[in-house]
This record gives sequence, structure tokens and C-alpha cells, in this order.
Amino acid sequence: MDILHVEMSQFFSRVIENAARSEGYGYANVTSIAQAMAALDAGGVDLIITARILEDGNSETMLTSLMQGPHRNVPIIVVTSDDSLENRERFFSLGVMDYLLKSDLVPGKLTQYFSLIGRGGELLDALRNMRVAVLDDSSMSLRVVRSIFHSHGVKQCQYFQESEEMFKAGDFDLYIIDLVMPKRSGEEVLLQVRTMNPRSGIIMVSASSNRVSLAHTLVLGADDYVSKPFDAQDFITRVKGVVRQMVLLQKIEEKGRQMEEMAKRDSLTGLWNHGSIHEYLHGCLEGDEQVAVLLFDLDDFKSINDTFGHQSGDSVLMMTGKSLRDGIGPAGEVGRYGGEEFMAVLPGMDGEGAAEIAEALLEHLRQMPSGLKERQITCSCGVADVRDGRVAPEIVEQADARLYMAKSAGKDQVVDRNHEPSSLASEEG
Repeated sequence: MDILHVEMSQFFSRVIENAARSEGYGYANVTSIAQAMAALDAGGVDLIITARILEDGNSETMLTSLMQGPHRNVPIIVVTSDDSLENRERFFSLGVMDYLLKSDLVPGKLTQYFSLIGRGGELLDALRNMRVAVLDDSSMSLRVVRSIFHSHGVKQCQYFQESEEMFKAGDFDLYIIDLVMPKRSGEEVLLQVRTMNPRSGIIMVSASSNRVSLAHTLVLGADDYVSKPFDAQDFITRVKGVVRQMVLLQKIEEKGRQMEEMAKRDSLTGLWNHGSIHEYLHGCLEGDEQVAVLLFDLDDFKSINDTFGHQSGDSVLMMTGKSLRDGIGPAGEVGRYGGEEFMAVLPGMDGEGAAEIAEALLEHLRQMPSGLKERQITCSCGVADVRDGRVAPEIVEQADARLYMAKSAGKDQVVDRNHEPSSLASEEG
């Protein structure tokens, strides 16, 4: 990040420069509005820090010009000694991101502040993608919050003075709620929000100096609280803190989903494992639709391991699994049933249609380069559907029996209820 510092005082410029460079930021100092505009036109400015009094005017004049020009999106921080609410509101209305008090211009605080700015980009991006509701009966407070958010590029915000209006507007990702409201207390609104939208972030706001009362809102489900009058740095820091919690929770949940997914997958082929493909079959059978099951078994797989080694065997398993998964596509799901066996479940399909698909899959396997010299990859397949049973074990058992028939009849073939080898079918009967 490159900082442009508009400041006449050499003392303050050295303080800001040392803090900026300690964080690895670029730094340039100018002393007038004209020089600042020239530096902006030259490009490469990521942040402006300006004093109030400059060589050729004051910061308000420069801010007004910036808001109307091509550099209006460059974030601005004003250095001032005036900590009044009116001063804050005026600066925020002019589009500043924040302001620093001269009493805070000490190396430790500045380094921490710049570090926070550097780390806050990711959280600001997350905040900008959230829907935010701000509830406060004070129009001045709403204007201040609007200015702070606007200066940080947070635009998906809606501002309310009545809780009923807020609830009619739908759900939000982040709520900022005044604790003292004329009709309903902020605590009541907090409880309703937490009940209706338990995953949202909630920040309570109050002009009361009673921090015990504010802290009580944490017990009721708030994520944090902010005191009035707003300190822009404190406000946006606390908002980012809640956003950080929300982002972290999302990452944890996503990691949990990934681990749950991994637990359902076969580690070698990436297909559903034995339990998961059975679970899928059970789910399909809960409806009244047709369901077909295909059981595949690689032919002479032991000899592949013995002749070419287990790594080659693993490669054949992965290639076969991918070929079956791609061949089935959206028509159903494929799992590794165990060892060199695979099971496909095809909802909405009878055994005859499933057998046609199985024939095409076996032909594709025959044509697939195996990487085993001249060795072909072949499979045997047994097919069954709901006519063979209404519960998973019965259907799978029948598919397994027909797979055995395919093996016994010479391998590399599909056996379904209409194409059972006559001698073996009579034995089964």
C-alpha cells in the first residue's frame, strides 16, 4: 500500500512515515492541495492522510474536490485535534474513511493502526458482500453510520428508525441495533432477530455509559456492542471483529462439510464408499420410483496386481472408477463397493435400461488404454431392479448373484433378469 501524506509539519510527517514504513508501506509527503492532486494524477496512491490546515487551503476544500473528481474512491484519513460529534459528522459527510486525533500520533498506536488497515482488506470485502441493517431512532446516528460505511465502500445497507420496518425488509447478514428505542427496547429486537435469524451477526449500540447494561446484551445473543458517540476507528474495528467471527464460522462449517464429504468417499477413487452408496440406494427406495442396481467386478484383478504390481493395480482401479462415474453421469451415482467391485445405482430406471448402459460401459473399458502393455481392462456386471426386491439387501443380493453368473459364464459380460445363462439360471432356481 502506498500512502500520500498531505502535511506541512515535518515532525508529524516523520512520525507517520516511520509508522508506515515499519509496516512495509510506501510513503510520500506533500504540503499543499495542488501537490496532492498532482500526486494523485500520477497514480499509485492507495491511501491519503491529510492535516486540516494546508499551504493553499484546508482539508475540507481538498475533500470536496476529491469527491467530485476521478479520485473519489481513494480512502482518506484526516488528522485533527477536534473530537466533537459535529466535527466527525462533517468529515464523514465529506467521504473520509476515518480520522486520527493528534494525541494518537504515537509510534505504537500508528503501527497497530496501519497493521489493522492492512489486514482488514479481506474482512472489508466480506462486509461489502453482506446485507446490513442499521436500526436507530436518531437520524444523526444513522447519518454518521451511513457516512462511515460509505467511506469504506459498504453499500448493501438499509437504515431504519422503526423495528417493524426492518423486519418487513427481510433477513440481513449483519444487524446494528440501538439499545434504547421509543416503542420497543433494543433487547426485545435483539431477541427477535436472534430467534428469526440465528446465524446473523448483531452489534448493539447505546449512548449510555452503563457498560454493564451493554454487556448484558452479549448474554442475550449479541456479538458485540459499540458506545455513542461513535469513534469511527472503534466502530469499524468492532464491525470487522464481528465479520471476522462470521467468516471464521463459515470457514469452520465449510471445513466440516468437506470432512463429512471425505468421510463418505473412497480415498483411492474418490467415489462414494460402501456405506454411502448403500445409503443412496436406501434413499432411492423410499419413493415409489423404479431403481436399478449394477454391480461391477474387474476381471482377473489379482493377476494385475501380481504381474504389474499394486501401484498399477491402484491405477486401474482409479481409471475404472472414473470411467464408470463419467459413463453414468447424472443418471445416478457410483460407489466403490469393496476391493475391485463397484456399484452403480440408477433411480428411475428398470433393469433392461440399466443393462444397456452397463454394456456400453464395458465396451468403453475394453477400449480404454490400460497402461499394462497389451493387457485389456474388462469387467463383469450383474443387474437387478425393484422387481427383485423392495429393500436394498434383496436387490443387491440379486445383482451379486447375476454378477457371479457373468463371471462363471466367461467374464466380460452383463447378466440381467432377461439374459441369465440357462444352466446357471436353473441352478439358481
